[in-house]
Amino acid sequence: MKRKLFRLATLSFLSLFVVLTHGAPAAAQARSSLAPPIPRSAGYTSAFEKIHTQPASKNKLIIKDLQSKMAEMPPPYIFELARRTYDTDPKEGLILFWLATLRAHTDAAKCSDISVLQGLKHWNKLVPRIVKVLKTYPKSSQRAKLIAIERDKAFLTDTSPRWICFSGRAAARAKAENRKYEFWHKPTSEWRALRKQTRLNMTKSANKK
Repeated sequence: MKRKLFRLATLSFLSLFVVLTHGAPAAAQARSSLAPPIPRSAGYTSAFEKIHTQPASKNKLIIKDLQSKMAEMPPPYIFELARRTYDTDPKEGLILFWLATLRAHTDAAKCSDISVLQGLKHWNKLVPRIVKVLKTYPKSSQRAKLIAIERDKAFLTDTSPRWICFSGRAAARAKAENRKYEFWHKPTSEWRALRKQTRLNMTKSANKK
């Protein structure tokens, strides 16, 4: 009887060992195969994903790194900076959110296909707590917009909008037809005026009563 119980216990242990050693990688593989929270075409690149999936315990290092490179990086990274900053400094997180939004809309305005604006909406999914604050505290949101507009002056006008210009219907159609997507952005000579208009639009929004 004792031997039988011992064999059953051994088999149970081996079964558990198999689950732990073989099941865990399978689960990890399943997680890695899940669709990203934001479409790849809207700027959710593999490089961005590596930063976004880092744990909150690394916030301090990641925030410092993103802050030092903010002027060189496309808007998705500013959204990520806003998300991580909000944990310890909600006011600054809100300002960074509007800066990221302004930079994103500035780049989208440079694209030939206006449907790319739909791609920008996905980025609010990255910062649900901030989006909630926009409706709860509209006055704080408006003040944050004005500060973001001022900070935007430090950025260059000729930043590439490629990260978002391939998220629209025109790019999808070109891919379906197996052809190169050309003329995806407006002439660079128009970019300064487009940026000015985008800034003006946000200023009007911030000054609404």
